[in-house]
Amino acid sequence: MTEESTDGRRTGDRPAAGTGRRTRTRRRFLALTVAGVAGAAGCSTTSDTPGGGADGEDGDGTDGDSPTATVTDADDGGEGADVTRPLEEWSAYDPDWAAPTTSPLESDLEAEVLVENLEIPWDLSFAPDGTLFITERVGRVLQFDGGDVRTVAEPASAIDAGSLEPGSDERPWWVDGGEGGTLGIAVHPAYPDPARVFVYYTYTEDGEAKNRVDVFDVESDDPGMAVDTVVEGIPGNNYHNGGRLEVGPRNHLWITTGDGGLPGETRDPSSLAGKILRVTPDGDPAPGNPDWEDGDSRVFTVG
Repeated sequence: MTEESTDGRRTGDRPAAGTGRRTRTRRRFLALTVAGVAGAAGCSTTSDTPGGGADGEDGDGTDGDSPTATVTDADDGGEGADVTRPLEEWSAYDPDWAAPTTSPLESDLEAEVLVENLEIPWDLSFAPDGTLFITERVGRVLQFDGGDVRTVAEPASAIDAGSLEPGSDERPWWVDGGEGGTLGIAVHPAYPDPARVFVYYTYTEDGEAKNRVDVFDVESDDPGMAVDTVVEGIPGNNYHNGGRLEVGPRNHLWITTGDGGLPGETRDPSSLAGKILRVTPDGDPAPGNPDWEDGDSRVFTVG
């Protein structure tokens, strides 16, 4: 039933509780989106509020001729968003940009084979001096310096991914090894002093697949012996082992782990399944990591 309110509106036409705020929030989102699109296109959207600047400047202190993207949502009860930014400060802004007129396939780039006959290569990492390190899931880390290719690490406990000789199709690699093996690699941030690399690989413990990150000295006489263990006990399986490694700008090691067949644990910060870990090169929790309640302090994000 529709009733008349004291201000002449029909109460039956009123939005449900909270709808008005959602509408204002939606308008704010759309306004900000328009500002971003306009900025990327080199356009300018301005509010109705005068800039109030002096000496040829806008209210934001920028030159009056400088393209800006400004949005003010005055219809939000005083909670409007005011976004102003000179477009030339955007790293992606290029006033001389023009759409390409030729296909990238018509370029003069040529492919060059550097290393061949690899057995299930999985990851690579460049050292500051240009030396290339490559992992093979059968249990090897190779070094290529522009000349010879040599094996510099063979984790003794890493599983063999089940590969046969290159070119053989008698038994696919995934039959025995699954998706595990010697996976991610990252060069130590101080390479070549020490001449070490971080390696993520799958191993078995009491018949159960797990993953770990070890440190190997690429100049060692024993390529199977790790000099240190950074993280171990990461859940593993025939699939979803994760394994990407990256050294960040603060020299922290970032580690991506798979769910290891345990999708229900990906949002549990006390489990290492399905996470991004951030640790020091020694494996300690990196400063500034989230303070999880009853969680693992090496976990940076959950799945």
